[in-house]
Amino acid sequence: MFRVTILLLIFLSTSLFAQGGISTCKEQDPKQKDYECGSCDRSLVSSVYGNLKDVDGNEYNDGEPGLLDKLVNPELAKNDDEKNQLQSIKSIEDIVAILPNDIKKDVVLMSPSRSLQEGPRYLMKSANAEVVFSVNGHPESTMGGGQSIEMLVWDGKTGTYQMAEISMRGGKPTVKKNPRKCMHCHGRHPNIRPVFDPYNFWAHTVPFTRDDLIGGPDPSKWPTDTHEYLDFLDKIKTDAAKEKETGERTRWSVLAPILEQNDPDAIRKFFKNSKTDRATYRVQAMDQTPAPPGSSPFDGGPSVRLFDNMYYNNHCRLARMMEDKENNPAFDQNKFAIAAAAKGCFSQGANSYKRMKEFFPDDFNNQMERYFKGRYS
Repeated sequence: MFRVTILLLIFLSTSLFAQGGISTCKEQDPKQKDYECGSCDRSLVSSVYGNLKDVDGNEYNDGEPGLLDKLVNPELAKNDDEKNQLQSIKSIEDIVAILPNDIKKDVVLMSPSRSLQEGPRYLMKSANAEVVFSVNGHPESTMGGGQSIEMLVWDGKTGTYQMAEISMRGGKPTVKKNPRKCMHCHGRHPNIRPVFDPYNFWAHTVPFTRDDLIGGPDPSKWPTDTHEYLDFLDKIKTDAAKEKETGERTRWSVLAPILEQNDPDAIRKFFKNSKTDRATYRVQAMDQTPAPPGSSPFDGGPSVRLFDNMYYNNHCRLARMMEDKENNPAFDQNKFAIAAAAKGCFSQGANSYKRMKEFFPDDFNNQMERYFKGRYS
């Protein structure tokens, strides 16, 4: 019962955060045929990840071999052109280069964090965040993920997240699915989860508040994250131009598609012409109507959309865990509290949280209070 209620509280708290970034295709009717919770990119997930695992750990595949399989064995390629492309891969940069351009438009810059990928890195996401890649910006970081790509995918069919690590060994790609070293933070399959701060201040994202860059005519007054993000775009623009001239591919040049919606010179011009030192430019996400200012406060950029879509998927994961009667025999006793949380019955008014206590005995409420005080105090 204790575990179920922790899940219920997480489910409740995350449902209050998301706004403006959830893809409408995720909000399907659960009664429809072949319903897959939170699933919009089934074909993309399969084409990239390949064999997935169900909740019991059994592998299944919805179609042809995925990119991860083909990286290890180019003979699985669907034609000679794809085979030649796969065989020409010699670096992490080469792998990023062959990913769909749309994924390289929705990019979240991350400063150094608790990730195994040391130093600044970036996250690339599909439109609905069902495929997310993490790439270290520094290839020389051999012990901190400089020669690897981390990957998180959402499988709506089984209600699970799954991970993979792509590494370069001797100039050839190797792949580990659901690697053990990731389990300490992300959990073990079938209960792998994303790790993200609560909405809407995300430590280590750049910019760290809702994708908003703050600035004005005087660059000396800009916040640090505005400078950092513009330096990031400048590096992409410079390296992309150099790659066109020399063919030299870098961790930054492969992100050239992001410049279609976020040009650093245009952003500087916007700040230069602004009437205040606190003008806001919202980083643009894939297919977002340009351009700030003027974008709706609910029209999230890459970080907001990543957060909202991952948390929607995480609701699906929690729902799957809560209704699993083998691991949760008390589901029938708690399902009314769960339904009440989902309907927002505990989020009406400053003291509404007290009403949740009415569902549980005093000794259990005391246990919950001790647990959270010990964890977060």
